[in-house]
Amino acid sequence: MKYEIVSKPSYSLLNITLERGEEVLAEAGAMVYMRGVELKTETRGGFFGGIHEVQVEGRLVVDTGHIVAFEDTLDFKVRKAGSLKATILSGEGLVAEFSGVGRVWIQTRSIADYVGWLSSLMPSK
Repeated sequence: MKYEIVSKPSYSLLNITLERGEEVLAEAGAMVYMRGVELKTETRGGFFGGIHEVQVEGRLVVDTGHIVAFEDTLDFKVRKAGSLKATILSGEGLVAEFSGVGRVWIQTRSIADYVGWLSSLMPSK
């Protein structure tokens, strides 16, 4: 397993490269993007952050809450990341699957996290 921490110090990302057969267990909402793997889920109980350009040559799966922009040279479809039950129970579950050649720009902080942070700053009634 190889890893690198990017976008330090705020809104950091842990970029992990796994070898065949290696696994990681991450908390719900932790995945920003991935390439070359099939996503399987299981339910267990600045700006928006750093902006990163990801070059796509083939296939890339991105959590929809982290997409900033993408080139029109890419095809994409939005799909559930797991089962309907997992989507409902976790509040997660939609990913965009890009294919082709082009660039996608992603943010390290999801829009939902950003809205939550903003609402915490609002005065209460």
